[in-house]
Amino acid sequence: MKSTSNAILAKARAMYAGGIKESNYKELVLKKTVPDIVTYLRSETIYGESLNLVKDAVIHRGNLENLIDITSINRITKLLRYASTKEMKFYKAALVDYEYQYILKCIECYRENETLNIPASLMKYASFHMERLLNVKSDQALLEALKGSDYYPIVRDYLMNHASLNTNELTYYFKEYYYKHYFEVVRSLYKGEKLKNLETMMNTYIELDTISVIYRLKKYFHKSKDEIMPYIMTEALRLPKSVLEEWLEAENAETFLSLLEHSKYHQYLAEQDFIYIEYYTNRIIYHLAKRYLRFSSDNALIYMTFKILNNIEVNNLKHIIEGVRYNLSGDEILSLTIY
Repeated sequence: MKSTSNAILAKARAMYAGGIKESNYKELVLKKTVPDIVTYLRSETIYGESLNLVKDAVIHRGNLENLIDITSINRITKLLRYASTKEMKFYKAALVDYEYQYILKCIECYRENETLNIPASLMKYASFHMERLLNVKSDQALLEALKGSDYYPIVRDYLMNHASLNTNELTYYFKEYYYKHYFEVVRSLYKGEKLKNLETMMNTYIELDTISVIYRLKKYFHKSKDEIMPYIMTEALRLPKSVLEEWLEAENAETFLSLLEHSKYHQYLAEQDFIYIEYYTNRIIYHLAKRYLRFSSDNALIYMTFKILNNIEVNNLKHIIEGVRYNLSGDEILSLTIY
């Protein structure tokens, strides 16, 4: 019988190998309509199982993206079947970003009078009773549904100072909690090389997220250093203070990009014309995760890397759906795809 570590490693690599391949992307970007994408995903990919549960007539863009999310989360939670009892705390901590994303989706759904769907596999391993979110119809009802969870004080404190919930601002507070919780858990469970690798993976992720935040706030909102600082998680950031200061003091988004071109990330920015910031940050974390998935034999790290790669696959599919809806050429859509 395989050890827990080897079982997770083997399962994660097999599922990644069974995911969307370069050839699939190249065929998908040539589709003309969302129904064409549905037909292809149903017959040629792992997403067919979820899509077969719904008739073509009712699969519009929102439904399709929701089914893709559910398939993705189902794949990730499958790995928890092989987790040891001792490490289950880590595996559940790594699901926190999915938990808060569905809290944010809940807010969007009751404001738009839409139906919230939560993967049963996520509810099974969630840190609170996520099924309560299904009946929420207001900000105050959401607060009640979150009672007893770590998200309750975050939402409560926000509502104490604001008339209603702002999902963009809440995202920051939820991320802050996620990163802090992640580091607390890994440091309580692991040490040595294992701890170092898990911290490196998350520190890189946070640094890249910081780059995206700074760029967006400078590009679209023309924010100053002092205005951006509240959105920077300095406690979790391992970036040298002098580098962060230089980035924050950049006059505008273009100046900030030029600084990045002279940083350790220059090889990812200089290969082609700038597309959008998340494309480059996702490419960097994609290559790091893929390297770990290929060469690591550590179960916790393999789980994290598979989760990252799986999320990037989902983002690729959503970009393709969006590109097809707006009649972009196959080459244009493919240029936004990371594989």
